[in-house]
Amino acid sequence: MQLLNRRRRRHAPDNRLLRFSRFSRTARCSLLPALAIVLLLAAVPAIPADETESEIEGGFKIATPPLGYPHYTGDPRAKRNRATLAYLRFDNEILDMHGFSAHVLTRLIQGEWGAFSVKYGGFYATGQELDAVHTEDPVTGKWTSDGDFDLTVYGVEFEMLLEIPVVDRRSPRGRQFRLIPFGRLDTGVQIFEQETADSTYSSVIVGGTGGMQGHFGSWESFIISPFVQVSALSAFSSDSVVGTNFLLWPSYGFDVIFRGFSLSGIVQPLMGPAGIYTVAIGFEF
Repeated sequence: MQLLNRRRRRHAPDNRLLRFSRFSRTARCSLLPALAIVLLLAAVPAIPADETESEIEGGFKIATPPLGYPHYTGDPRAKRNRATLAYLRFDNEILDMHGFSAHVLTRLIQGEWGAFSVKYGGFYATGQELDAVHTEDPVTGKWTSDGDFDLTVYGVEFEMLLEIPVVDRRSPRGRQFRLIPFGRLDTGVQIFEQETADSTYSSVIVGGTGGMQGHFGSWESFIISPFVQVSALSAFSSDSVVGTNFLLWPSYGFDVIFRGFSLSGIVQPLMGPAGIYTVAIGFEF
């Protein structure tokens, strides 16, 4: 009998090994989606963004935190609104501007499958348009800059957003990983006020955005959430000189979410050492 008990103890499964094996499978399942986010973040700066003066004057795409919610639940008591306030900085060869934006995201439908939301808000930016006007010398044919001019841009935006989690993993210690592809319909109206000839014109923006976001951490407390997105937009200007332009606006960044509050950083790279930079804070209500 003692020999039999010893054999049983000798061949009894080690619970620690079983827990490690299950955690290893979870880690392997989460590794590939996490690697996909890293590769997308590395590739976004290489996507060519519009930088010519006429295209930038045709319209802007102000990138905001795409999701911001750490939970997907059908509980009617769950908070469904998130407000975001952001500081904007335009830094490129054509524009030297700063401003702010304010948006509210409201979830209309949500469940374990994902969510459908609308986002609405606006932005205001002011600064200078660098080398805005050039004069051609009739003798030499050379163009010279007449200097910088003040430029103010403001507008309103409305978006419809669909997000569907495709990976949802939890480790034995409660750490979680979630991968969320999303798609968005973008619309907006923007007003441009230029000091040059006291001109004012408007642009209508229509297009779509696709991207991916990952949640790392604990849904109940602290989450780090990197994301990448690309917007393809058409801008229809009331100014016949500016005309119609196609805008390709990539962006990437991260959210840090703690108990319903968030801090976000976003970069919209342009060709060369230039971009549009956003720092945002948000809260649920």
